[in-house]
Amino acid sequence: MNGRSEPAGRRLPVSTLAAVVTGLLAWLIAALGLIGWTLEIPAMSNLFGGVAMQPITAIGLMLCGAGLLLITGPRRWTAAIARMFACVVVLMGAVTIGGFVPGLAAVTGPLVRAVQQAGAGRMSVMAAVNFIAVGIGILTLRARSHWPSQ
Repeated sequence: MNGRSEPAGRRLPVSTLAAVVTGLLAWLIAALGLIGWTLEIPAMSNLFGGVAMQPITAIGLMLCGAGLLLITGPRRWTAAIARMFACVVVLMGAVTIGGFVPGLAAVTGPLVRAVQQAGAGRMSVMAAVNFIAVGIGILTLRARSHWPSQ
């Protein structure tokens, strides 16, 4: 005991709960988008109207959601996997942005074209910038377990 009185039923801090809920929501939206693309159901890949989510964007969103879930997990290895997912997401965003920059397009162009030839479109610049920001955010989070089992 550390001298502090703790309630009998420990609750997760609001920040951990927010990360878990946000991670689940991101993962669910991305999964619906991927299922929509796979089964050719436009309503599922275009949940909020406007432009449909590209499969590469859905994969990045799933990695972000999983990273948020894992960074709050009860074990150290979950944080390591979350950081690995974050690195992949940052790389996805950087490669996409590099495909739009004239000087870098020669380097990243083949990667972007390979994704497009697989039947998927290019993610938007805004999605790429957000993936870089979220990925860096997950990388800089300090993993501390707040789960009741600890």
